[in-house]
Amino acid sequence: MPRPVRLPTMPFGWYYAVLYSIASRRIVTSHADLMMVLKLLRETLRERGARLHAGYIAEREMHLVLQAGEGPLSAITGGFQHEYARLFNRSHHEHGSLFRLHHHILLFQHPMWLVPLVHYVHWIRRLDAAGDIADGLWWSSDVVYRGLAKQGWLTTNVVLRMLGGRAYDRQSQEEAYRKLFDQ
Repeated sequence: MPRPVRLPTMPFGWYYAVLYSIASRRIVTSHADLMMVLKLLRETLRERGARLHAGYIAEREMHLVLQAGEGPLSAITGGFQHEYARLFNRSHHEHGSLFRLHHHILLFQHPMWLVPLVHYVHWIRRLDAAGDIADGLWWSSDVVYRGLAKQGWLTTNVVLRMLGGRAYDRQSQEEAYRKLFDQ
């Protein structure tokens, strides 16, 4: 069966991307790996002019809600996967692929789907609590939205303004976020 035709790249399009590791490998094996993933993700997004609105990183998968820059999304994901696999293999004295060849990408309309997608991404850890997630080997942007951590490279104001009735008071925005996302 032939592969479906790919959609052309949409500059500044809104995407939900899921990157999986291959069956026998893990993306994150230590806290140092997690910090390396976050640093490389921040650098890749900055270089490509993209914005991350929500994210979840675990041992075997990454969920990203982002707005691409002018270039194609494949340049962001492909460049990140290649560079991270290179750094990971070098630091662990391993070789070979780390990510599956094909990742899942969903192009969406942000006014309608941004808040539900962020809600889903932030609930993945709770939904998969019985899974293979080791303590401390995961990262979620949920703590940034709740005001418990600061990461200037994560864009939270779009979702918080959508939830807070476009209020500019950060405390009321975070309260609206907690009210909805704790359900």
